[in-house]
Amino acid sequence: MDRNELKQRVDDIRSTVAARIAEYKQRVDDIGSAVAARIAEYVTLDQRAIKRRLGVVAGILLVAGVLAVVGSASIPVGGGESVTVESHQPEAILAEPPAENGTISVNSSIPRQTVVIDQKHQNPAISQSSPLVEGLVAADHDVTIHKSGSIEEKLDTADGLVVIAPKKTYSEESLDSIREFAATGGNVLLASDPKRVGAKANTGMTQLASEQGLGFESGYLYNMETYNTNHQNVYASPVDNGSLTDGVDRLTVATGHPVIGGSGAYETESTTVLSTTEREDSYTVVAQRGTVVAVGDRSLLTSEYAYNSDNNVFIGNLIEFLVS
Repeated sequence: MDRNELKQRVDDIRSTVAARIAEYKQRVDDIGSAVAARIAEYVTLDQRAIKRRLGVVAGILLVAGVLAVVGSASIPVGGGESVTVESHQPEAILAEPPAENGTISVNSSIPRQTVVIDQKHQNPAISQSSPLVEGLVAADHDVTIHKSGSIEEKLDTADGLVVIAPKKTYSEESLDSIREFAATGGNVLLASDPKRVGAKANTGMTQLASEQGLGFESGYLYNMETYNTNHQNVYASPVDNGSLTDGVDRLTVATGHPVIGGSGAYETESTTVLSTTEREDSYTVVAQRGTVVAVGDRSLLTSEYAYNSDNNVFIGNLIEFLVS
């Protein structure tokens, strides 16, 4: 093959390659145009959908506006009479926060007593139970905080013991001391912290409660029909006319859990549900067995809930129980 033939062959190959490149480029352009057209189609559809949704929202807002006007105005119905739609009045729509008032009153004729509050077993900070502590001090009783050492020494000169939601377990020595204290007339208040499903069991409280024939069910209580602002803030009413219920119409219990054993002092309404079983029933949230009182919700003792419903009266009753 001479030089001219070789040159011709190379030119032919170049022409073929150029033609193929042009063909592929055209295909790419066609595909790009098709994709662009499809994207434009989807965008148009989305815009239409958005417009339709905006139209629906606008319609809803318009209806809501009309209802608001109807609810706040009287509608003429003929004969000069008018009808007011009470269900759309502002006072019927807006939730009214619970009243928070009252004081914590304690019988001043009770001689000065000493109450020990456990803080050694990873209990909540003492400030979280300030209404109880302040009530004790205001009634001229002594408060001893147990943070270290043997609890037996502190209980030797005490009249009452408060244990709130301990996270640490108790030694056998401490359990023996508390058991003996309760058996010889010392008054004990056990306030648990409701645990949610899957939460770690409160073993410290489980120990103490079981020693006294009491216990706390797992899960929390709620009521979708009757509640205080939030469905987890359920109402509990007195079961009897004992010293723990004196002057109390009802309590607000925040995500409390049921107390097992003893004599029930307060029960929730029958429409209350336990989260772990979803069973609707009345549940005991405060119970007493001998000189021990178990409360299924420590929030009753906090500043946040102390003045909801008759919780403040109940705290006063607890103080009198501890120092009696």
